[in-house]
Formats: sequence, C-alpha cells, structure tokens
Amino acid sequence: MTNLLPTNPLTFRVPLDILSDSLPDLGAFPIDGTAEDAPHFDGPALFIKGSKSRYIQEKHYPMMKRLFTQMEVVELEGSHWIHVDQPLEVMKTMYLPL
Repeated sequence: MTNLLPTNPLTFRVPLDILSDSLPDLGAFPIDGTAEDAPHFDGPALFIKGSKSRYIQEKHYPMMKRLFTQMEVVELEGSHWIHVDQPLEVMKTMYLPL
C-alpha cells in the first residue's frame, strides 16, 4: 500500500503505464541456454546491495558476471530495502563516480 498516493481517486506512485509498455522489452531478454552459453549484456551494470540482505550472495557472482560482463557490486550498510535505509548513499553510488 506504500505505492498509493493519497489522491482522489487513488493513484499509484509507480508509473504503471511505463512498466506495462516496457514488459515486452523486459521479457525479451533470452533466458535459454546453459551457464556457459548464457546470453549476456556487455554494458555497465551496477548492483547495489544491503549488507543485511541475502538476496544477492557471493555464490551468485559467477553467474551474474556471465550475464553482465561489466558488472559491479556495491554493498551499503542496510537491509534489502537499501534505497529506503540509505537513500543519499544509493543516489551517490548511482550518480557520482566511485
């Protein structure tokens, strides 16, 4: 319910129309193949994880690296909801050179 805005009528904070329009592109990423011949993205990819979150684990890094060849993982102090726990640090990590 945190994504609802207190408007009349109620509206979503998340741009549902943009997400809906983007579903074909998001779903077009090929997922067939083995670990060795997995599809990949060669552009820069940034993963920001909370130190207390178990969603991204080091055991996942090899597959992540195969899928995102220029990946970088930045860990900030916080939970899975790192954008809520450390909003300024997340913004700095995303927009300022490391």
